[in-house]
Amino acid sequence: MTTTLITTAGKQAIAEAIANKTTLKISRIAVGDGAGATYTPTVSQTALKGQKWSGELNRKVVNPENQKQIIFEGLIASGIGGFFIREVGLFDDNNVLIAISDFPESFKATADQYELYIRMILEVSNTNVTNIIVNNDLVYATKEFVEKFVNSSGIAEELAAHQRDIEKKVDKVTGKGLSTNDYTTTEKNKLAGIATAANNYVHPSSHPASMITEDATHRFVSDTEKNTWNNKETTTGAQAKVDALAGTGNTKTVKQIDEAFTKHQAEIKDYVNTRGFLSGSDLSSGYTIGDWKIGTSNLNSASGNIKMGNSTGNIVCNNLTQTSKRELKKNIKSWDGDGYGIVKSVPVRQFQYIDELDEEFPHVGFILDEVSPWMADIEGNGVSVNQTVNILFDALQTAIAKIERLEGVINNG
Repeated sequence: MTTTLITTAGKQAIAEAIANKTTLKISRIAVGDGAGATYTPTVSQTALKGQKWSGELNRKVVNPENQKQIIFEGLIASGIGGFFIREVGLFDDNNVLIAISDFPESFKATADQYELYIRMILEVSNTNVTNIIVNNDLVYATKEFVEKFVNSSGIAEELAAHQRDIEKKVDKVTGKGLSTNDYTTTEKNKLAGIATAANNYVHPSSHPASMITEDATHRFVSDTEKNTWNNKETTTGAQAKVDALAGTGNTKTVKQIDEAFTKHQAEIKDYVNTRGFLSGSDLSSGYTIGDWKIGTSNLNSASGNIKMGNSTGNIVCNNLTQTSKRELKKNIKSWDGDGYGIVKSVPVRQFQYIDELDEEFPHVGFILDEVSPWMADIEGNGVSVNQTVNILFDALQTAIAKIERLEGVINNG
């Protein structure tokens, strides 16, 4: 038994494996002739002097008789030889010479009828590799011995069974592979029935309009309809026609006429508000505003009444409806105001109008300069009932959402 050396490179590899808590992978064994002579190896060597053969390790096991030893075995097959063996080395996966040993001079002939086993044992103590030794006992096995052992152990029968399985294999053909899908005759016939170039479909560059289905938001427009739209009167043309209808020398524009009408509406409103209930000659014959008539009877008295007066005037009717049809509105979107905050911040007051007696029952309501601009009417004369109701509705929705969240928290513990 010859004691071997751990090379300097081997010590470094072992130290790195210990430091990094990794495994040093010794995977190859090699023999050499010492460059023609026996010599004493050194730790500085990084290769055998005269390497003749190298091979993968046949076996790496822990010695059952000594748990601190790892056994490495290499096999030089029969038919390989024609060289002397004077040195042995162990190499890792990175081709680093980990350990080296001299070896009793032996000749491996090419015509040998046996394999040559070389065994090296790596001794370890905890985390330190302490020694590597080479077992010089050579194990020989003739082909006759191997064949006899195989036949007597039942291995031959197992090998024969494996051979029969191998004979059932499908030879590999370049460019082809196996599949778990069975290719049936039916499928073959189906493919054979497909016409040549049947899949060479070319998508057309255009499509007929008849293939499109019309719906509420997708319609075809005819040339007649386009011409009708294009022939609509322009703003300039419409103004010219209005000017012509107004008579020679009348230079009023449509905008000016509209402004004048609006002014007269304001004058009528002021007349009614300042005079309160119409009386005298007005009541005897009635006062007409558009389609409404204020006279001896209230407006639309059959379904309610409208009474117009001064600061204490009232409007009384069976139903007061704000126009809410979608087609009469534009710029519709969700309101981004804070109804909940407005309701919390606007004070509710008790008051009397200046022309009421102190002993009259007071009113409950708002003061215009204390409310949110969202609650005021367009002209800024008072509080809009419709606006206020809508703000209250938004605040109620917010309050309901808060209550539902609190109930969820309480119910979930």
